[in-house]
Amino acid sequence: MVGTTGFLDVPGARLRYEVRGDGPPLVLLHGNTGDGDVFQFVAAPLAQRYTVITYDARGNSRSALTVNNPGPQPVRERADDALAIIDALTDEPPFVFGNSGGAITALDLLSRYPDRVRLVIAHEPPMFTVLPAAADHAAFFADVHATFLREGTDAAFQKFGAGIGIPAQNRSAEPTQLPPAIGEMRARMHANLPFFLGNEMLDVVGYQPDVPALAKSADRLIFGIGADSRAFRPALPALEFAPTINAELVEFPGDHAGYLGSAEPFVTTLLNVLAARSITQ
Repeated sequence: MVGTTGFLDVPGARLRYEVRGDGPPLVLLHGNTGDGDVFQFVAAPLAQRYTVITYDARGNSRSALTVNNPGPQPVRERADDALAIIDALTDEPPFVFGNSGGAITALDLLSRYPDRVRLVIAHEPPMFTVLPAAADHAAFFADVHATFLREGTDAAFQKFGAGIGIPAQNRSAEPTQLPPAIGEMRARMHANLPFFLGNEMLDVVGYQPDVPALAKSADRLIFGIGADSRAFRPALPALEFAPTINAELVEFPGDHAGYLGSAEPFVTTLLNVLAARSITQ
């Protein structure tokens, strides 16, 4: 299903968005290096019941920055972008699903603007500051950043991917080896890597959640993990943190990006979660 596309100007960037379907609003937030097209296999079935809103985060793919030398990208800026998209495209608080870095954005959005969100599903947010070995995780990502500055994108991404559990074939496949729709997106994701490694990564993985704010909204917060990725680094914060604020934890089919590799069962699980919360809220 092809949706309606448009652009929204926000401070420092021009965000490219897409709207599909009809029904209660559902905002899908992609992870770092991605863009709205990572949800291409789940957007159509979701749009049969919801108004599905996707967009490219600032500085990624088709959402160009409008400032020079942007520097580190704070999480709160991406959350403010999400709020701007919500305010521009819907009159009611949406359901929000965020994956990886997008889950961090969703958590910050819920923390600071709880009245503008109906429900947040945070799938494997990489907020490693909540883990007992937080210092070790911080050291790993600092080393990845240093590798990027010293050796460049490819060396840093290989180290990053190996450390978080990205299969080797997904760290090396060229876009020409992939189906056209995936290949085009993969090429854009590769082009987004320097911005992620140099400007976004440390702020995302160093995110300090507002625990009291999230605990206050725990009845509208669900953490997700992938059935095939629960032993890898990105799933650990959700497993650790959800019980501390009595938030629900749901296992989704597939891995860290189950909406790509396990799209059909992933959609089924997500629809079931949304339907259950639609009844109880």
